[in-house]
Amino acid sequence: MTLFLSIKARSGKIDLSKVNELDLEEIIQDTDILRLQEVLEMNTFANLSVDDIKMSNPELLYQLFVVMQLTTEYLLNV
Repeated sequence: MTLFLSIKARSGKIDLSKVNELDLEEIIQDTDILRLQEVLEMNTFANLSVDDIKMSNPELLYQLFVVMQLTTEYLLNV
């Protein structure tokens, strides 16, 4: 099977404040796909650097990781 996929360049900074504002429990409880879709493009195409990670707190990085897990789970089911 041949896939026609073009990997795009990453650009711009990830807005970690948007990620921080997400209520993960509510997203999970309500299966709130719209909230995940709001940050999907940003999380996919942002340029996340090692410095960004070093300057972030562990709770925020955990939040980002869970958001990406939920987004991946959603995409595996559509």
